[in-house]
Amino acid sequence: MVGFRGHKRGAAIGLAIALAAMALVTILAAVALAAPRLGFLHIRSNLSRTATIVSVYPNLAVSPDGEWVVVVWTERFDEQGDELGHVYLRAASESGGGWGSKITIFSGDSSARASDANATVAVTGTTAHVLYVVSKLNYLGVVAEREVRYRTCSLTSGQCDGEQIVFVETDATYAIPRVDITLDEDGHAHAVWARHKSEPTLGEIYYDTPIAGVWNSGNRQRVDEAEISKEPAIAWDGGYAYVVWEDETNHRIRYRKREDALGWSTVITSLVPSSYSPSNPDVAVREGQVFIVWDMRPGTGSSEDCEEYYLAYWRSGWATDECREVGTNYPPELFEGVYRSTEDVTFLEGDEYFLDLRPSIALNADGGPAVVWHADHGGDCDEYTVYYTYAITGGDDSGVNWVITTSTALNYDQLGSAVIGIGEPAGDEQQHLHVAYMKKLSLRAWDVYYDSNEWDDYYHVYLPLVMRAYD
Repeated sequence: MVGFRGHKRGAAIGLAIALAAMALVTILAAVALAAPRLGFLHIRSNLSRTATIVSVYPNLAVSPDGEWVVVVWTERFDEQGDELGHVYLRAASESGGGWGSKITIFSGDSSARASDANATVAVTGTTAHVLYVVSKLNYLGVVAEREVRYRTCSLTSGQCDGEQIVFVETDATYAIPRVDITLDEDGHAHAVWARHKSEPTLGEIYYDTPIAGVWNSGNRQRVDEAEISKEPAIAWDGGYAYVVWEDETNHRIRYRKREDALGWSTVITSLVPSSYSPSNPDVAVREGQVFIVWDMRPGTGSSEDCEEYYLAYWRSGWATDECREVGTNYPPELFEGVYRSTEDVTFLEGDEYFLDLRPSIALNADGGPAVVWHADHGGDCDEYTVYYTYAITGGDDSGVNWVITTSTALNYDQLGSAVIGIGEPAGDEQQHLHVAYMKKLSLRAWDVYYDSNEWDDYYHVYLPLVMRAYD
């Protein structure tokens, strides 16, 4: 329409509007038909929608049948406050048309608030199982004790059962900075959490599972040994609970498994070469095959902001000091994926949850791992983005064949704290990845987002292009 002038201007505008409207209708129709086996659009979605408030610590779970995707997170009270307050959940069904409304897991007030710890979720059937930490305050507004709490919610009705107390920490000098949950084949919950000083001189990992539906009834056990232990993660498979954690004292990643009838196995004492300092392990298991992923940096000194990190994984059947690089399968002496952490932690007043790479792992139906993490991308150590890579199968003793050998960025916004899940089994040699993460909206605002690797599976048109030729 270049060259239209005078009285034809109105006609040109009308035609442009009509074309835009037609394009929009076409896009909506195309999107609806683009992936007929998907019941909701696996495209970027703002889940917390707070705009001016910090929403943090997303955790994601996919139901065993791939039908449900569930994300939980913690929010602050308001845009000016520094304290976290509430825990929320949102769920999407493949056959139900997309994301439902926020479900309130915990609503904080002046006497109790969501603690500075993550909330975590596991799903079976149409029920979400949520584990989180609540700080109880005295009359001066000071934390007097902390509680690990558990709650189940129906994903179809949005209704939640009453809160249950898993563990009570009455010594206010101890924090509970990390919790994790998994479900066994019968849908029973198994939980782990870390207990340590705010400035750790002592760190412990505990495990519990309810008896006849009642927590804190005799099953609580310490998992780690006498060291500063932190960052626990848990998975379940074939009658065993698998727990992994970081031994900060000896710069090691450790793990052990537990069967109800036999108790705990021996602690595997080293999963990383001695010349590296590892952190932030995560674990996934399928049909007895264990995958553990972590980040690590050269040397064993104190971690500093903006240092170089590598991403490693271990597969059961390997020697305990053997590991490979995520994305390339190279041994440590050939690691090539150099990532940097960030030094810009002022947005959460120095919250260490955004330091390092913080990888998350999930396994598909064929035992193939998918890994997501965050890292600096701008070169100045003050910008984050989210990366992912995956493999179709679990491979063999020589390692897995990563489909994406160089990890690909989902996008280049200010993103961090990513977690991953895998959807319905794919027959097209792809994996349908579900990812949740935090996105920075302003100096004091982060929202929790959902995304996937399926953008190219949908027909899409950038509407501004429709009118670019108009003069």
